[in-house]
Amino acid sequence: MEIIDFSWDLESAGWTYEGKEVHVALSNINFANLDAEENYIYIVCGKNFSENNIHYLTFDGKEILAFDKTSGSITWEYDGKMIEVQCEHLENARLYTMESLVLAIAADGQGNTKLLGWRLDGALAFETAAPPEYKLSYLSSVDKKPTVVCEGSPAQADKYGRNTWHFSIDTVTGELIKSELAH
Repeated sequence: MEIIDFSWDLESAGWTYEGKEVHVALSNINFANLDAEENYIYIVCGKNFSENNIHYLTFDGKEILAFDKTSGSITWEYDGKMIEVQCEHLENARLYTMESLVLAIAADGQGNTKLLGWRLDGALAFETAAPPEYKLSYLSSVDKKPTVVCEGSPAQADKYGRNTWHFSIDTVTGELIKSELAH
């Protein structure tokens, strides 16, 4: 089934899914998007147009992941329980259901970034520094596999000056493998 009548404003988002109207009330919504390929609704909230609170919802309106950049809190539901982890200097987080993994990018305030991975039960699986001469930018996927997009130093650019790359993530060890250009 598909989502129809998707709309949002500063205080709510709504849509129709499988003939049922879904309404989600949140404060200070700056952006909401339907990702039909990944099968979720993505809502960005924050006062004064900041992007500090991010919510991922199923099409039927159930929250599957939320994170607060200000507090460093990441929450998701697993096995009927709410799981919460803390991540200092949190920049981004995302649930990868197929890999049973929650990934996050954190920065140390000095320009250094790292990737953290948690199993769905909340156990930390790995913590990996950005590759040398790269900064982790955002979480993504290629062919439904988790990647992290990294921006390289000018020395990492190809002959056309492009220096933003997808790095595949080994979901057991956290190892990052340069895979393809990011667009």
